[in-house]
Amino acid sequence: MSATSGFTGANTARTGGVLFIGDALNLGASQLASAEAIVIKSGGAIRANDSIAGNEVILRDCSIFIDGLDSPFSTITAVLSYASASEKRSVSSAADLTLDRCLVIQRESAGGGVRRHYFIANLYNTTLVCEGNKTAFLVTDFNAKIKDVYLKSLAGYQPAGAFSYAVGLTLDATDFLFSNNGRLETEGLTLLNQSTRPIQMVGGGGVFNSLYLWNRSATVDSTKYFITNATLPATGGIYTSGYKGEHIFEGYTASWLFVDQADSAPVEGVKVCYYDNIANLYEYTAPLAKKAEYLTNAEGKLVGTWDTRLRTTGASQVRETMWLLTNRTNTNGSDYQVVGSPQSYSLHPTAKQIAVKSYLHAVNPAFQQGTAFEITGKIGEVNELFTASTYQPYFLSLDESITEANQATVDAYTTLDTPEKLYDRAKSAWYDNETYPLLTRSGNTVDLGSYNLTIDAAAAAAYAFNGSTITIKASQYVGNLTTSGTITLANGAQVLGSYGSTTVLPWSVTNVEAGSTLQLFNVTQGLEVENLVVGGTAGAKVAASGAYTNAEAEPGDTIRLRITCQAGAMAMEPYETFAVASSVGTSFRADQRPDAVYNANGIDGSAVTTLTADYPNVQIDISDGDGVADARELYAFYVFQSTTQTGIEEWFGAITPIDLVNYRVNTAVVDLHLQNVGPIPLVISGARIYRDDNTSILEAEPGDQPMTMDAGNLIQYIAPQIDGAINANAKIAKVAANTELIPALL
Repeated sequence: MSATSGFTGANTARTGGVLFIGDALNLGASQLASAEAIVIKSGGAIRANDSIAGNEVILRDCSIFIDGLDSPFSTITAVLSYASASEKRSVSSAADLTLDRCLVIQRESAGGGVRRHYFIANLYNTTLVCEGNKTAFLVTDFNAKIKDVYLKSLAGYQPAGAFSYAVGLTLDATDFLFSNNGRLETEGLTLLNQSTRPIQMVGGGGVFNSLYLWNRSATVDSTKYFITNATLPATGGIYTSGYKGEHIFEGYTASWLFVDQADSAPVEGVKVCYYDNIANLYEYTAPLAKKAEYLTNAEGKLVGTWDTRLRTTGASQVRETMWLLTNRTNTNGSDYQVVGSPQSYSLHPTAKQIAVKSYLHAVNPAFQQGTAFEITGKIGEVNELFTASTYQPYFLSLDESITEANQATVDAYTTLDTPEKLYDRAKSAWYDNETYPLLTRSGNTVDLGSYNLTIDAAAAAAYAFNGSTITIKASQYVGNLTTSGTITLANGAQVLGSYGSTTVLPWSVTNVEAGSTLQLFNVTQGLEVENLVVGGTAGAKVAASGAYTNAEAEPGDTIRLRITCQAGAMAMEPYETFAVASSVGTSFRADQRPDAVYNANGIDGSAVTTLTADYPNVQIDISDGDGVADARELYAFYVFQSTTQTGIEEWFGAITPIDLVNYRVNTAVVDLHLQNVGPIPLVISGARIYRDDNTSILEAEPGDQPMTMDAGNLIQYIAPQIDGAINANAKIAKVAANTELIPALL
């Protein structure tokens, strides 16, 4: 049902439901024609008064036919226009004449080449067709809004005035002409059945025209732009850009909503940075630089201060859409020359990057800082006001390598001694800093790419980066590191894991008596891995640990553990066991037992000064000023020596205490002998010490003073001695040195 307000005047009449207008009909504020069939004939026109800006005259759901207009017809006289019957170029107070869901058909067949002008502010879902002679010419003025408009067989379409917007504009056999100061931004421009120069930028001196083709259709041939005066130096500084002339820009729009991949919930705190090489829209040799930085809000929308469409900084607000320029016309180039055009041109591509950063989420390689990207179609939808009407989700998946979700906790770390801490801290630093690198972690391994790494136990900060070297603070880093750079350990720092060509694996021994001497020995390779004294409070059971490199032990090698313990008059029995080195290290559990004989004797082996361990001769040298050596002191001295670094290797298991008065030398372990190196003859008393092969334990060199055995109740020991050898010396050649021994045994 039609509803019309104010659409009556001279030479107007309604016949059969059709409104005929034969004279200029001037309309005031907020007047409306809805669902009308309108015929404009003879000298008819519909015009909006000049002074009603902001109060639209609207033709909605109307079918408008233009028939038999007067001829000749002045080019400044318009069929649909304003009261002055002329266009309102660059005038912000232009009247508002809006066509919404209308069909306009100019049906006249007469009129020669005289153009019929249509000066309209806004067009929504409207079709304008010229039948017969191609005389219709459409001009949209300052701040025009155009959405889903189809123009067919018009003499031309011309946007006039700055900042006009078009979404869904199709020109069919209709030229696109810029000849006045104006800026049009169109989203999804489609050109059908066009001439060899469908887009013409033909302004003269002092004219500045810009056409922005956002998400241009494949029907727009960018090799056929007709451009004149495309880049002229400004005169008088009237253009803030510094240039005037005609320019065409191409690009794409991206309306993103950042959401979690798992549940599509909005993700807050995502940082999006935009970089390009545009310093001035009309210059083409700027370095790549960051232009904008946004953070997503609780709705997953971008919030920031930079407007990518207008390329200006304003208040912080939601920025629904990013506008990404891809090409700009450049008349310094000569790639394209349109027939009849006075000027050749090139399309100059824009270098650009987008970085999407989230501490908790995985990185999309296409949107990683330093990575160029290309989009070939729009993302989401924009409306006629060039704000987002539909968002396309940008899905973010959780970074499975993150172990601490609270970024503030990670930033407070004072040391980074595990792959988990290093990765989390590096990810946080990458999120916060433009120049910091992004590392990767796979299980227990952190990959630093090509960066150098310094692990410094005394570093000033837990994490730092100087452009080529990452420095972390740790006394012992437990994990694997890979890099094509170098790894440096400073101030005693250690790595427990693989780094470069070096692999360091852990060893551990639990249930160890504090104060024990501990040795790890690689039996397979025949080399010592570790030899140390275990710390701790005397009498306590403690754990000992350390590390070895792949040069000291490899997985599959047999590792021997030896432990000895002596403290004053107390000692533990020597402990020995074996294990196989694995890819994750080697571990043992000790089972030490008290040395009952040593402890009962009550002799501090470390305090015995008359005995000397004669390495590497595998003997104990005796020099006792009173001529008497106690066999029990020999055993105590041996126990003490087995706790030294050399003794635990050379003499471990060499003497076994059978009981308080019997001490056996185990020759299969060590071919141990006793030698008197003192100035007087020597008697060994107090207990029996003997070799398990029944050979003499006594050793003599030419000139040595003689030795004899006398344990007080020696009779019980005589038979084995005599059975073992007539001469108590091990060497027959040295009998002369011990001639006094035989009488002493009788």
